[in-house]
Amino acid sequence: ELAIRLRRGLNVVLGHVGTGKTTLCRYLIAQFAEANEETDAVETHLLMDPAFSTPLEFLSTVALSFGISGKRKRKSASVETYPLTEPVLSVPLDFPANTPVTSDTTGKRARKVADPAYTDWQLKENIKDYLFNKGVGEGKIVVLIIDEGQKLPDFCLEILREFLNYETNE
Repeated sequence: ELAIRLRRGLNVVLGHVGTGKTTLCRYLIAQFAEANEETDAVETHLLMDPAFSTPLEFLSTVALSFGISGKRKRKSASVETYPLTEPVLSVPLDFPANTPVTSDTTGKRARKVADPAYTDWQLKENIKDYLFNKGVGEGKIVVLIIDEGQKLPDFCLEILREFLNYETNE
C-alpha cells in the first residue's frame, strides 16, 4: 500500500506457492474499494491468469479492464475514451455482444477483445489517454495488479515497460 501511495511504479511480490500472494492482492483491492473515493484516490484493476498469445490480446484486456471499449468519438482533433463510472476489477463479462471473442492458443478459455479494427498503437494511445486523464485530470492513482505475472510473455513485459515510462513533468 505504501509503494502505491508513493507512486513507486512497478512492484513485484514474490513468494512460494501458498504463501498468500493472491490473498494479499485481494486484501489490498478490498482496502482501496472500502476507502472514501474523494479522499483516497486509488483505482485498482486486476488481471488474472495472464497467458496472452498476442500483444493485441494483452492490450485489449488491459483496455477492457480500464473500461475502454475501443470505441471512440471525435471531438476536434482529440480522442476521447469512455471509461466505466465504477472501478473494474476484471474484464467485464457483459461486454457488448458484437465484440469478437478469441481463444488463447491452449484453447482453455475465450477472451473478449476490443474492436479488431484498432491497432496495437491505437489501443496503447487510448490507454495512455486514460492514464493521463485519471492521473492528471482526476488526481487518481491507477493500479494494475497482475496475478500469476510469471505467465506474462516477453511482449507483455515490453508493453508494461512502455506504460511505466509514460510520465508527466509532475
